[in-house]
Amino acid sequence: MLSTTVVLPLAIDEIVVQVDDNGRPLNPRGDVFETTDLQASIKETGLKHPIMVRIDDHGRYLLQEGHRRLAACKKLGWQEIPCLIENYSPEANPLDDIITMFAGDVTSDYNPVSAAIAVKRLVDAGYRLSQIAKAWGKKPDTVGAYLALLDASPAAAEAVESGRMGISVFSRLKSLPPEIQEAVIDRASDDSGNVSMRNVIAALKETKAEAEAA
Repeated sequence: MLSTTVVLPLAIDEIVVQVDDNGRPLNPRGDVFETTDLQASIKETGLKHPIMVRIDDHGRYLLQEGHRRLAACKKLGWQEIPCLIENYSPEANPLDDIITMFAGDVTSDYNPVSAAIAVKRLVDAGYRLSQIAKAWGKKPDTVGAYLALLDASPAAAEAVESGRMGISVFSRLKSLPPEIQEAVIDRASDDSGNVSMRNVIAALKETKAEAEAA
């Protein structure tokens, strides 16, 4: 079966880090150790290079390279990370034309905005969100959130692009006016600037209560 290599965003919790008999990650470079400097670099300039994964016989994404990058992004609160996926087989996907188009737009310089632009290109070409979601392996609501990111408030777009807010969290805000998005994000941001689903839900309740009391 024909296989290729593509760069696509994957949920961090879908990536399997293999360990040895002592529970230590099978990292060719040894232990991950301290990631503070790397976290600061990623927070300032973004992730310059995707991590590398391969798909095993059970369809799992096994980490091959990028243990420190993955650890740093986890500590930064990222929910997704761009991955160079080896041995991807488009022939196994009946919608391989979609994923091929998508991979052509989302390059090694992947960020959520480039993914959003790729989704819009597919929508403009006549594909339904459900088709794109099936080909990409994500829920239609998530694909819709990427599309909505193009019309998001500057604060929301920056939070997602920087990795401070996951696309699934943004999906709770996508239908709100930009000014409400900004107010909720400001309220939901923790001391590190990260925006979690729990904080967003609480901020939405507070914002709604204030609006009803006004």
